[in-house]
Amino acid sequence: MQPKRNAALLLSMLLLSSGCLGLFGEEEEPIEEADCTAEPSHPDCYVHVITEDDCMAHQVFTGVSCRLMQKTSSLTYGESSILLVSGVEMQSLTPSFFGDGPQNWFVNPRLPDGLSLDGESGVIGGTPEGEVIETRYTIIGTNAVGSTATTIDIRVVAAAPYSIQYLSDVLPCTLGEECSLGSPLVMGGTADMWSANP
Repeated sequence: MQPKRNAALLLSMLLLSSGCLGLFGEEEEPIEEADCTAEPSHPDCYVHVITEDDCMAHQVFTGVSCRLMQKTSSLTYGESSILLVSGVEMQSLTPSFFGDGPQNWFVNPRLPDGLSLDGESGVIGGTPEGEVIETRYTIIGTNAVGSTATTIDIRVVAAAPYSIQYLSDVLPCTLGEECSLGSPLVMGGTADMWSANP
């Protein structure tokens, strides 16, 4: 019985002397908080701020964090076919889509002379130069996690003539002889057909 009592007494002394019961332990001083205004370089004042540079290629920066990029889909320009006039600036076509925006844009075949596809925004615009038969163009937008495509049929026609002028307002003719005013000055596009009334 004596050894058990001695063991219990020894165990009690060890607990008291080690400070486990808090009777003999020293009180800890309170930890002082760093004054980040006075010492902004103090290690406790460092706050990790996520920036766009912290995001990986397949992530999008939201302003406060990085999230997984969504595949772009359902690309459309709101038109499936457009008729343009040579020399007349077209109304720009702006793409719409679901998901995160494409980072790269491509078109096949090459757009008519004078028109361009903006490689960053996907906007199609410009002033066509010359006639082009109706052609189907495939526009492709890609981002790090996928791609989407759409087609647009584009035809470019010559501008209509808007003014015709002859050197004279009077056509003098003699019976039995050929009479002519000469070629007119045509402003605008080239005339394909001519007619007179009456």
